[in-house]
Amino acid sequence: MGHCLLFTGHYPPMPRHIYNEYAPGDSVEIVFSNRGEDEWQPAVVVRPEPPGIWVRAADGREWFMTNTYRIRPAAPPDKSLRPS
Repeated sequence: MGHCLLFTGHYPPMPRHIYNEYAPGDSVEIVFSNRGEDEWQPAVVVRPEPPGIWVRAADGREWFMTNTYRIRPAAPPDKSLRPS
């Protein structure tokens, strides 16, 4: 009896491109190393520019990100901290 292999995707999986993961206006966090400690800072995606994206940090500086190692979606605001 023969075997049939149905293959509908890519192997190995295609890498995700950062410019497809984040859109302009998305709130993100970017990491900086400071004295050996990682510090996540808030930022906003400004524009895609393959192979990466430009983000603007809270201090106004723009950074070009080419992979997802140093960027992540911003944590949702903690609703328990809002006054009722």
